[in-house]
Amino acid sequence: MAETEQVTNDSGSVFHVLGLPGADDLLLRAERLMAIGNIITERRLRQGEIGTLLGMTQSDVAALIRGNINVFSSERLAHILRDLGHADAGLETPRRK
Repeated sequence: MAETEQVTNDSGSVFHVLGLPGADDLLLRAERLMAIGNIITERRLRQGEIGTLLGMTQSDVAALIRGNINVFSSERLAHILRDLGHADAGLETPRRK
């Protein structure tokens, strides 16, 4: 008989559950990357268009599209959202605990 593993749903983010340092900022960056990805998908932007629109290199655009969370700061992602016309870019930085 196969063993079963119980999985529980925690209301915290995976970053918090794993106890990662900077979990609040990681969560903020993940949310912003998802919002940017949704805008890119909705507008059907190509990498070249994104680079021109945001003034980014091809390698930065590729990292953005891949959702590489370690490449961009929360503030930089907020500026990208603003540059994409997102009304609520949330340019404030999270409070440290």
